[in-house]
Amino acid sequence: MFSQLALLLAVALPSLARPINDTLLDEYDYIIVGGGASGLTVANRLTEDSSVTVLILEAGPSDQNEEWIRVPYFMGNDPSPPAEALSGHLDYDWNFGTEEQTSLDGATRHYPLGRGIGGGTLINGFLWNRGNAGDYDEWETLGNDGWNWDNMLQYFEKNEKFATDVTASDASGYSIPATDSSVHGTSGPVNVSFQGYFYPATQNVYAALNELGVPTDSSDPNNGQSAGNSFLPMSMDPTSKTRSDARRALYDPVASRDNLYISNGQFVTKLNIENVVQPANEASVRTTSRGQGDHPGLKLNSLVNVLSKNVNIFNLMPVGSLKDLFGLRKVKRSPPRPMPKREKKEKRALPNVRITGVEYGTDAGATRQNITARREVILAAGAIHTPLLLQLSGIGDESFLSSMNVTTAVDLPGVGNNYQDHFQIATYAPYGNESFPVCESYGADSVADVSNRNEFYSSQTGPWTAGAPNGVAFPSLKSMTTNYSTIASSAQGQTSGQYLADNLDDTVIAGYEKQKALLVANLQNENRSQLEILNDNAGHLTYSVMRPFGRGQVRIRSRNPFDTPVIDPRYGSNPIDLQFFMEALRFNSRLQATDAMAELQPSESYPTAAQVADDAQLMTLIKQGIFTEYHPTGTASMLPLDLGGVVDARLKVYGTQNLRIVDGSVMPMIPAAHLQACIYGVAEKVR
Repeated sequence: MFSQLALLLAVALPSLARPINDTLLDEYDYIIVGGGASGLTVANRLTEDSSVTVLILEAGPSDQNEEWIRVPYFMGNDPSPPAEALSGHLDYDWNFGTEEQTSLDGATRHYPLGRGIGGGTLINGFLWNRGNAGDYDEWETLGNDGWNWDNMLQYFEKNEKFATDVTASDASGYSIPATDSSVHGTSGPVNVSFQGYFYPATQNVYAALNELGVPTDSSDPNNGQSAGNSFLPMSMDPTSKTRSDARRALYDPVASRDNLYISNGQFVTKLNIENVVQPANEASVRTTSRGQGDHPGLKLNSLVNVLSKNVNIFNLMPVGSLKDLFGLRKVKRSPPRPMPKREKKEKRALPNVRITGVEYGTDAGATRQNITARREVILAAGAIHTPLLLQLSGIGDESFLSSMNVTTAVDLPGVGNNYQDHFQIATYAPYGNESFPVCESYGADSVADVSNRNEFYSSQTGPWTAGAPNGVAFPSLKSMTTNYSTIASSAQGQTSGQYLADNLDDTVIAGYEKQKALLVANLQNENRSQLEILNDNAGHLTYSVMRPFGRGQVRIRSRNPFDTPVIDPRYGSNPIDLQFFMEALRFNSRLQATDAMAELQPSESYPTAAQVADDAQLMTLIKQGIFTEYHPTGTASMLPLDLGGVVDARLKVYGTQNLRIVDGSVMPMIPAAHLQACIYGVAEKVR
């Protein structure tokens, strides 16, 4: 049996490991910016060759085996954060916020983003799926040879150490199909398995969805064919039932390699480009800035009075109204500079610049350091930081860079554009039938807390082996509403570039139009999911748009790398996305009224039946309630140049000799999935 101490220390660093922040060399073959899932994957594979040297520079800290990170129940949230904390993720969160969402209610949104060795895998919700085969086939259709599902499958498998560890009774009761061994790996670095506790209300939710025509998938949810109810596996060790994050999967086991270096607390401020000189650095925003937390962020303690005793899907959702969800700490920040009007210009041949290394520093007040890359610099900083670093270095839209007093090295208008995210809205219908166990928040019942902790550490069973999401659904629009054809026709009727941001380059608009044609076709396909439904077994269901029509932007606010970024998802900018939510909440009201849900005795509290019946009220509620599902992508898209691309099919940045990007920013269209497995797969494919 595992003791509590043994369980948390079982993943300690190997005794012969090179210490993190060991003395650095003057140069390396490869410098990787970012130590999350993609960066650690690439570093692990590169250092299999002992003749090359690799350095990872990560801005965030090393975790300390905190219980709330390791134990699935907490889902990466400290249950008792300090009063001044912006989120339950503490130092492992960048604590960003969006710009005011003018197509919604004019408010900003909190924007959690993983930070640290392991990145988002330290604090995510564990869920493991890849999306539909068509998601990747469409990447190839957009001009990326070799990125179809059949080709990607080998890289998904290479990353996994999959274990089916559910009893026959649980598999039958919760519709967990037999594992399809042809689509899973069993010797990869990342442990993938199933939770050790199941909430029976899941069965009612599945049955209710079946009543309304959403099928339960009878095949493996990771075979690329799912479009219905699925019980997803998790990034979890099958024995200890603890989180299998990127650090423990990909760095700790190889930390003793002589050719692998990692330094954290290092913020990369610029790519050094041969023969390109940037103007002198602007003054710091504040001398203590670490590029973190200057933006508005969600104050968890401001929600205490509106949270019920029940935990919810992300430990963040109020149960009565969402009006306080975005009670953001206000800070003074300069408004984003408007995108300059683009003049028609003759297309020029791209340069072929060489990246000589990177500049970095611990914070805004520190002396900048430089280090050399002999072969390549590899960006794995994520869909927010990667485009910022490109822009700061002179790679991006020339008109915008000029307006920011940045010397252009490579004119790539796609940098920071084509931003996509899964965004969602929460509903609440608490169960009146108290015979059904619910997932309660830590501290709601101290006796249960002690019992659950003991059960977890003594036998690796009980509620602490599971997060709140317990069974999900990925329904097609066609299975949820009869209005799917009308919505598809409205989307198809939109003119070129309609509802996109102003002053975009023609190539970026052309790339979106290619994507939109694929999105429209999917709306009438019963095998392609348009929404996700997450169930927390406490009365909350969230509805997330999987294939949004809207596109946002990520930009630097100033030339200061420690200034807060301009993150503008432009939620609701395309009215088609708002229509998806209208249909989702109408569907939710019908779901609560099914025979299967009657046993739970749900009380339709948010939205109410009256709000659902009034289109104006419902739209107002939607515009107030939308928030992120934490899946930013697309800001350095893998597309042809004439479609606004930033990287080619080898993930090399156009116009450069030796710069590649391996994170979620390269995804030209967002998969209908939780993204960790997808990002691991992309990184495994890089060669």
